[in-house]
Amino acid sequence: IKVLEAFARGVPVVATPAGARGLDVVHGTHVLLADTVESFAEQCARIVEQPELAGHLVASARHLAQTTY
Repeated sequence: IKVLEAFARGVPVVATPAGARGLDVVHGTHVLLADTVESFAEQCARIVEQPELAGHLVASARHLAQTTY
């Protein structure tokens, strides 16, 4: 539910595969997935350093939430 709430609010999401389980999401399109502490930090840094990526994630995720959930 938290991932879908973030999608609806326009917040880019970094999640573990377990946290996104059951959702029809694609890494790099709707969310950034990370399975270690290091990769989680790297994905968070990508969002901060690449505003165009953050915008793409937000737009795609919001569309997914509106059309699927």
